[in-house]
Amino acid sequence: MKRVRGMSLIELLVTVAILAILSSIAFQGFLSLGSAQKTATNLPPVQEDALRLVTIIADDVKDAVLCTATSGCTTDSAVHSAAANSMVVYVASSGTQRTFKLTGTEFQRLDGSSTTPSLSIPDVTALVFKYYTITGATYNSTSNPTTWSSSVTGATLKEIAGVRVTATITRGGLTSTQTTDIRLRNSPKKVL
Repeated sequence: MKRVRGMSLIELLVTVAILAILSSIAFQGFLSLGSAQKTATNLPPVQEDALRLVTIIADDVKDAVLCTATSGCTTDSAVHSAAANSMVVYVASSGTQRTFKLTGTEFQRLDGSSTTPSLSIPDVTALVFKYYTITGATYNSTSNPTTWSSSVTGATLKEIAGVRVTATITRGGLTSTQTTDIRLRNSPKKVL
């Protein structure tokens, strides 16, 4: 009769140690997978919102209407004011304006003289405007851009040919930045 021998205490301890190490590795992989899944499910809405923001601004800016001196504007321009963190364009030749600005961490689009936003997007941590101008150009002239700046004032407003908008949204520890270049329909001709 053969005697069946079991595991010794040392063999049992080694087996338990190996199982503990493998379990630890598997648990770390599970945590990493959970983190990757969280990023994969949360980042697209942040990216979509940042893209939506620059697209909304781009659609309005490229369709800005030329407001002339005969319409009551002081400068023949499609842009009323152009700063690094805000922009005001004309949406009607009568001088009706649309404002894009960042208030705290909320993007706001204001129509006319209203102080209530017609559109707001939360969690916007940065909104930056840059402007291409064509010095001495008139509308619908052919020329190359000579100036890129973060603000434009006075008579130079009518020389804005293009606008670069950069928006950053941060939500739930995730950040997305989107940038787009816009050519004003009513501006000196310029290829962006």
